[in-house]
Amino acid sequence: MYKHTNILSLMSDFCDKELKKFCKTRFASHFLLIQSIIDAEEGLRHTVASSTWRNLQYSNNRDGRKVIEIIQNDEFWKEAKEIVVFFELLRLVDGDGSTAGYLYEAVERIRTT
Repeated sequence: MYKHTNILSLMSDFCDKELKKFCKTRFASHFLLIQSIIDAEEGLRHTVASSTWRNLQYSNNRDGRKVIEIIQNDEFWKEAKEIVVFFELLRLVDGDGSTAGYLYEAVERIRTT
């Protein structure tokens, strides 16, 4: 996506924030990437629904259609939000200090969702 200036320009029209880029580190970068996508959900949905997006050559190729399919898929957004909860749990147990109480609360929250 970052190689295509037309797409970046269009996204900036609908999204207030820039999406994080993937990097090879521990799970924190994955968490930040998913969280930034969730934060941009509304803007991403508006982007792929816009006439400007539909006029881009990328929107009509296989990858572009897949992007639209994913962004418009409510189940994708539901699962992304569930993944963030698990990343928060991992971050909790990976940190230093006493986390038993927080861990118990987090596990209970996961079980009830």
